[in-house]
Amino acid sequence: MEADWEDLDLCKAAQEGNLQKVRVLLKSGADVNQTDRNELSALYRAASKGHAEVIQMLLEAGARLDAGIRSPLFTAMHKGYREAVTLLYRAADGNRRLLSGRIRFSYRCRITPQWNDQAPPYTNLGECSCMQFAAINNLVPMVSLLAHLGEDVNHLHNGYTALHVSAAHCVQRPRVVHELLTLGADPKIPTKYKATALRYAAYQPGKPYTIKKIVRMWC
Repeated sequence: MEADWEDLDLCKAAQEGNLQKVRVLLKSGADVNQTDRNELSALYRAASKGHAEVIQMLLEAGARLDAGIRSPLFTAMHKGYREAVTLLYRAADGNRRLLSGRIRFSYRCRITPQWNDQAPPYTNLGECSCMQFAAINNLVPMVSLLAHLGEDVNHLHNGYTALHVSAAHCVQRPRVVHELLTLGADPKIPTKYKATALRYAAYQPGKPYTIKKIVRMWC
């Protein structure tokens, strides 16, 4: 179904942070969850620019976090908009589906290149939790913010914690690893393949000791 011009205007107004126009369009009947030609919602457009007041208005009007093809929470996290992230995270109300999403191809990785005696099995992270997303993208302040908002640092999403992901050789995020451990991440939790974060950290072709030493300090 094609969007009405009013709905397209809503997406544009949300991206511009035009609070008055967003209010007028909503009152005139614009569909708060209609997506634009790129299949992105008004909520996503507002989140991509960090317009917290617009986000709040859209949420109060019934905007869904899962409208459109991309996560408004993820884009707000990636751009460092703390107030927007706080609003969107709380709007999810603990719903794991709304707190996860697909990530762009450039952010996907294989935790290991293959299965053998030394390396744990790989996973394709085309879909991840918000904490995993923060870990993959080296968003240390967002890792801290999510934990402060109540996100479980030990949550297993698709069989992996954020610590498993950030310790993986293709990601190599020592600052994220240290932050997660400081926040209470358990390095002894196994993945669905029974591999711990220490085992992932030990398989580091590029930096063989940096992350391994950090994880060992907490074991």
